[in-house]
Amino acid sequence: MKQLFIIAALFLASCSKDNPQPNKPIKDCDCDRAMEHTKFYIVGDAQTGSSGYYFGTYVLINDCTGVQYNGNWNTNNGDSEPINGECYTK
Repeated sequence: MKQLFIIAALFLASCSKDNPQPNKPIKDCDCDRAMEHTKFYIVGDAQTGSSGYYFGTYVLINDCTGVQYNGNWNTNNGDSEPINGECYTK
């Protein structure tokens, strides 16, 4: 009887519980995530009083649909520079 108990205890000890998967981030369907972007600078002109500004292109991918958007940004037009890995408002 002791042997049966020991065998049952060993069998139960060898069983492992399913390890729960780490929490996956919740997808935000309103998020177009910046995957990559370029950045260039236009030097201002002191004679005309115009200041310099940054501009470039970006690649965004929607978290839910996976749809890719390509576009341009320009600080002269009030756009902010995309930050890779973060949501970007077009």
